Amino acid sequence: MKVSKMEIPDTYTEFAESDDTPVRNELVYIVGRVFCDEKLRKKSMNSSKCWVYEQYNKIVETQKFPDVANTMADLVRSSNEEVQEYDSLIKQAQDKLQ
Repeated sequence: MKVSKMEIPDTYTEFAESDDTPVRNELVYIVGRVFCDEKLRKKSMNSSKCWVYEQYNKIVETQKFPDVANTMADLVRSSNEEVQEYDSLIKQAQDKLQ
C-alpha cells in the first residue's frame, strides 16, 4: 500500500485545543520495519537472505501517542534484550542436559 493511499483518521485535527497556545497534532506514518532475522542469517550462511520487511501501514497522531518514535525504539531494544536473555537461558538448560 502506498503512503498516499493510507487513510487519515476521521477524528484528526491539526491543532489541538488548548488555553494558551495551539499545540500542533502531527501525523506519524508507521509503514513497517526492516530487520535481519538471525535464524535466517545462520541458515543462509551470512548471505543477504536474512532481511525481513514487516508491513504495518498505520497512521498515529502525536496527540494520542506523544513520543511514538522513542516508544518504538524502546520496544525494539527491550525485545532484543529479551531474546538474548531467552537464548542465554536455553543455552544454560542445554548445558545442564549434557
